[in-house]
Amino acid sequence: MTVAHAVHAARIDAGIGFEWDRLPAAATNVSGVDPAAADVVFRREGASHAGLHRCTAIRRLWASQVDAAFLDEIAAMPALETLSLERVTATDLQPLARLQQLRRLVVRDATRIGDLEWTRALALESLALENLRSVHSLESLADQRGLRALGVEGAMWTSMRVRSLEPLRDLERLEYLFLTNLRVHDGSLHPLHGLRRLRFLQCARYYAQGEFTELAASRPELRGNWLQWAATRPETNTAQ
Repeated sequence: MTVAHAVHAARIDAGIGFEWDRLPAAATNVSGVDPAAADVVFRREGASHAGLHRCTAIRRLWASQVDAAFLDEIAAMPALETLSLERVTATDLQPLARLQQLRRLVVRDATRIGDLEWTRALALESLALENLRSVHSLESLADQRGLRALGVEGAMWTSMRVRSLEPLRDLERLEYLFLTNLRVHDGSLHPLHGLRRLRFLQCARYYAQGEFTELAASRPELRGNWLQWAATRPETNTAQ
C-alpha cells in the first residue's frame, strides 16, 4: 500500500474520509432527492436547497456551496449523524448546535469563519477542518473530549496557521490526528506526548527534527509520516 493510500485508509477509519466513488450522485434540487435516502450528496444552486429539511430519512449529508440560508436548512435536520460541508460562504456555523445527533463533521473551504467557538456546543467523535484560514486558535477544541479523530489542515497551496497545539493536550480519546499543511507558531509537538490513545499522525515537516524525535520516543507505537524519518536521520536544529 502506498503512503497516499495508507493515509486515505486512515482517514476513512477515522471517520473524516469517504469512499467517494460509492456515494450517490449529487442532487442539485430537492425534487431529485429520494425521500427514503439516508445518504445524500447535494450541491446548492441558488435556492434549490429549500425544503431539504423535509427529507427526514437523511442521516448522512454531503453539502456544497453552503451559504447562510443553506446552513439554516441543514440545521433543521436534527437526525443528521454525519455532515460534510464544502465551499462554505456562511460566516457563522453556530446553527450546527441544533444538530444534537451529529457525530462526524467535515468542514472544507470555510474561509470566512473566524473562530471555532461554534464547536463548543457539539458532541463529536470525528472532526475535520480544512482551509479555515481565518482561524488562528484551537482553544475551543479543548472541550471536544469525545473526539476520536481530528483534522486541522490547510489547503493544497495555502497553509493554515494556528498559535499552538496546546488545546489538544487533554483530548484523551484521540486516536487519529491530521495536521497537513498546518503551521504552528510555537513549533511544538509536545502537547501530543500525553495522548496515550493516539496511533496515527499525519503532518507536514514544519517542526524541528527534535520535535519528531521526542514525540517518537514518548510514543514508540505512534505511526506517522515524519516520525520514522526523524529516528533514522542525524539530529539537526532546523525545521523545514
